[in-house]
Amino acid sequence: MDCHQEHIQARKQSGPLRKSRKVAVKPNHPDHASNLVRLRKVQGQITGIGKMLDERRYCMEILIQLRAAGSALKAIEGAGRSVIPS
Repeated sequence: MDCHQEHIQARKQSGPLRKSRKVAVKPNHPDHASNLVRLRKVQGQITGIGKMLDERRYCMEILIQLRAAGSALKAIEGAGRSVIPS
């Protein structure tokens, strides 16, 4: 069973997710702290894009930011694939 399947199985057994709930982590489970930092940066980009839309900014500026956020997400996904065995 790979890492992704283990997460799905654990989620099924634990019920709905709660922020205050502590989950036991396997000793050999990879650390996702760097991905969390990167995700927070993307979250900031998305918030900024929302503000740009509210301000009715030029479409090309918005598209550039959308592509940057999308590329950042793909980079995070690519980093996760190197951890997950085939």
